[in-house]
Amino acid sequence: MRPVLGELELPAVQQVTSLDRRDLATHTVPGLDASVLQNLGRAASVVLITGLASGPQTQQLTEQMDTSLRDGTPLTFVADVTTDSKLDRVVVTDLSLSDVAGEPALTAYRIVLREFTEPPPPADPAAVEGGILDDAAGLVGDLTLGLDGASAFVAELSRVITDLGDLLTRLQRVRDAAG
Repeated sequence: MRPVLGELELPAVQQVTSLDRRDLATHTVPGLDASVLQNLGRAASVVLITGLASGPQTQQLTEQMDTSLRDGTPLTFVADVTTDSKLDRVVVTDLSLSDVAGEPALTAYRIVLREFTEPPPPADPAAVEGGILDDAAGLVGDLTLGLDGASAFVAELSRVITDLGDLLTRLQRVRDAAG
């Protein structure tokens, strides 16, 4: 069975490689001879497919592959090598197209697919405890009251500074006269 990406059946597939790995964090603990590993779960699977395209549909095939790469939308994927891994939705992450020397009607392709997992839905704001929201609203209210008071303080301060500036000038004259 040929690999099928979305509705595109990939022709003349030469190689299908599935790359799976586990993410592990290494922590060094003082006093221990070895490191401690923390299992962070499985990383998204990666599939590399190489093949050849020839004939009149080559242009259409390469355009569809390029569109899939640029759109970045998840596509369905079916291939024998990934049947056991339950890999069914992927995103095209890399595409290479090459003309084959001496064969003008032959195009080599290399496409890299990455497993797509639907992100979890955003948290429901209604699920937040009501008391927390009330506290936050009270703090915002206090902040706006403080800002209103600050603007009145600045207005009064500018009036007083003018009077102080005049006082300093008068004191300087008295000092000069006494001096």
